[in-house]
Amino acid sequence: MLLISLGIFGWGCGRKHADTEAPSVAESDVNLEKDEGILSKDGKAAKAEDEKQPDPKDGGKSDQADGGKSNPAQTSENGEPVSEKPVIIKEDYSRYFDGINGCAVFYNSRANTFHIYQEEMASVRVSPCSTFKVVSTLIGLEEGLVDSEESRMGYDGTIYENTTWNQDLNLKEAFQKSCVWYYRKLVDQVGEEKVKKWVDVLDYGNCDISQWKGDGSVNGGAEELNGFWLESSLEISAREQTEVLARIFDGNTEFQEKYVSMLRDMMKTEDEDTCGIEIYGKTGTGQNGNHADAWYVGMTVDGEETNYFAVRLAAAKESRITGADAKNIALRIIHK
Repeated sequence: MLLISLGIFGWGCGRKHADTEAPSVAESDVNLEKDEGILSKDGKAAKAEDEKQPDPKDGGKSDQADGGKSNPAQTSENGEPVSEKPVIIKEDYSRYFDGINGCAVFYNSRANTFHIYQEEMASVRVSPCSTFKVVSTLIGLEEGLVDSEESRMGYDGTIYENTTWNQDLNLKEAFQKSCVWYYRKLVDQVGEEKVKKWVDVLDYGNCDISQWKGDGSVNGGAEELNGFWLESSLEISAREQTEVLARIFDGNTEFQEKYVSMLRDMMKTEDEDTCGIEIYGKTGTGQNGNHADAWYVGMTVDGEETNYFAVRLAAAKESRITGADAKNIALRIIHK
């Protein structure tokens, strides 16, 4: 099993720090909580006496900046019911961020346990940027606009600054190259009404797609390179990102498993831990006004154990942070 410790992924895996490094307060807290039985050997959280079953209509959100909702009753990736009241463990991952302002959330749905760095920031909703392609890919597949990794939207010959977009990409290529024009065409063909239905079902952040075409503030204002998910009306917190991923990959949505499996394959990264932990993810980058956002969201799989994660960075626009930076930080935490 993948034990939930400070580094989420168990001791003796991947890179190690010097033995002389003093444990953080968070490390001590985690060890104490494990000793008290909050986390058992099978990864389940021990129930507290004051736990109560949350209303599934509440949408699975924290009582903080991300909506004041509580987790809905749901099952984990192996079909077992999760603990009704989430365990939140505050972490200190600052050494992995190298002075960059950011937050990180790791969520084990089986134990209903969150490991969070910068909890307040992790509860603030911002644009998902290209991490929304996780959801729009599934919507396109489920609604029949695309049916395989080879599905194409038709390249019109426009020359873009991102030269990898200047070709007739298929779905897998567009996902991995984060091609905005491809997904603009895809969501337009799905239609606003159906997309709204799906974001509501997923309880995706604020569920606001009212600025369907975006506000023209990114990518030079090009219509085909703007949208509600790009520094516009749709917003989501890092914690909510992990909850949405858990709903999808634990099988608690209406998406067909064959499409979820196809998406999982597209998210697979070659960066694997030395202990064989599989890593799946999607980057996102956005710049608007004087600020920049960068994301890396996804999951790790070690046998039957799955942990969902979201790393978000925020900085001044001139810092030029990108989703690749968020990914590097996430991998450093995973490989610790």
